[in-house]
Amino acid sequence: MQISVEHPIAYYAALSMAMSACLYLFVSVTRNVGSLRKRMERWMAESERETAALGSHIASLETRVGEWAGRTSDVERSVAGLSAVRRNQLPSTGVDANQRTQVLRLARRGDRAEQIADELKVPKNEVDLLLKVQRAVVRAL
Repeated sequence: MQISVEHPIAYYAALSMAMSACLYLFVSVTRNVGSLRKRMERWMAESERETAALGSHIASLETRVGEWAGRTSDVERSVAGLSAVRRNQLPSTGVDANQRTQVLRLARRGDRAEQIADELKVPKNEVDLLLKVQRAVVRAL
C-alpha cells in the first residue's frame, strides 16, 4: 500500500506520537497491573493471617465448649441425684399447675371428682376444692 505524503516529517511526527501514546498506555497499564497484583498479594496474605487467627480462636472455643459440656453433664447428674433424693423425702403436696389444668378440662368434659382424682392420682379433697374455687370464680365474673 502506497501512501503519498507531501511532508514526510509530518508523517514521521504523527507516527512517533502514535507510538509514544501506545508506549505510554502500555507502561501505565503495566504499572496498574503490578500495583493491583501487589495489593492482591497483600490482601491474600492478610486474609490467610486472619483465617489462621480465626482457626485458632475457633479451636479454643471448641475446647471451652467441650469443657462446659463436661461441667454441664456433671451438674445435670448432681441435680438428678438431688431431685431423686428430694422426691423420696417430700410427700406429694397436691396438685401442680399442669394437673390443675387437667382437672378443669376433665370437669368441663363432665367427669366426677372421684374419676378425676383416680385418673390423675391426686387426693379427691383437692380436686373438690379446686372445682369449688373454679365455680366461685366463674360466679364472680
